[in-house]
Amino acid sequence: MMNAAWGLLSFACIVAMRVVGFALQWLVSYEASLVAICAGAGAVFFCLAGCANTLWRRDAILPEARRLAGAAPRDAYEAALHRTLPPNSSVFAQAAVGILAAVITAVNL
Repeated sequence: MMNAAWGLLSFACIVAMRVVGFALQWLVSYEASLVAICAGAGAVFFCLAGCANTLWRRDAILPEARRLAGAAPRDAYEAALHRTLPPNSSVFAQAAVGILAAVITAVNL
């Protein structure tokens, strides 16, 4: 469910980037639309990093929680299941990916 939400938000950022970019190009200038493209690329890759984090947690940590479901004490199962949720610090890594994508886009335009 979280992966689908990140993917949908990524798609919405792509659509918003194009709409805002066209509007800025029409109303202001071509250079203003490039700013919208750079910001949109950063937002898209922020969301895609969230998708990657969700998939990694599903594939690396969730099998351990499923293995502990019947054999281990309930505390061990709940601790393993809790590790499948992304920590707040993952947002910093996602932001770094988004900023890097915006900078790379700006350099290549």
